[in-house]
Amino acid sequence: MMLKVMKEAPVLPQAKAEAKALKLKKAVLKGVHSHKEKKSHMSSTFQCPRTSSAECSQEKLAGPLRHHQLISLTPELAMKKTGDKHTLVLIADAKASKRHTQQAVKKPSDADAATVNTLLGPDGEEKADIPLATD
Repeated sequence: MMLKVMKEAPVLPQAKAEAKALKLKKAVLKGVHSHKEKKSHMSSTFQCPRTSSAECSQEKLAGPLRHHQLISLTPELAMKKTGDKHTLVLIADAKASKRHTQQAVKKPSDADAATVNTLLGPDGEEKADIPLATD
């Protein structure tokens, strides 16, 4: 006895195209991200993700060193501070940092500034109190 093998009916090219189109339609509706696996988070504390950051140096943060203008104050209180406490009272550029103000004091007078205390006034001027370092 011979077994008869059944042959499948030949598939028409139009039917193939319809099947392919239906398959693509399902894939589009399903979306690209549907088959991704979820990450399993083991830690109970939140870890902030690391983002790319350009390496910053102090020069990039502070910008190029500019020569900032300093104006000395001459009211009686400022003169008294200069005499009694060895403190310079100046009006500095509002955009100048404390380091820039300190360097601007040191350059012409060769006086070392211990610290720079700044105060921004309501008129937009920056007042700097600079106690001189004792040698």
